Amino acid sequence: MKRLQKLRDVCGFPFLISSAYRCSSHPEEAKKVEPGTHNYGHAIDIQATPPQMDIIEREAKKLGFTGIGRANSFIHIDDYAGNARISRPAKWYYS
Repeated sequence: MKRLQKLRDVCGFPFLISSAYRCSSHPEEAKKVEPGTHNYGHAIDIQATPPQMDIIEREAKKLGFTGIGRANSFIHIDDYAGNARISRPAKWYYS
């Protein structure tokens, strides 16, 4: 939470959080073979415009976030390093 607050401070605009911790029975987690980063409490999705996503991504990397996923209306950031099958740092795009 401290690092997330620092990210918000350096970005200079409020974050509208669309997803954070998800229990294993959450619909998005339930369809996964293995729990995702949200299930471990290490991920957050922030609704943002593309220019805001550019700022969030740049500053998140500086603060040590290692997972970044971009969609049309949100950006996912995480710092989970517990899954050896996922190479870090990682960046992906949602279709």
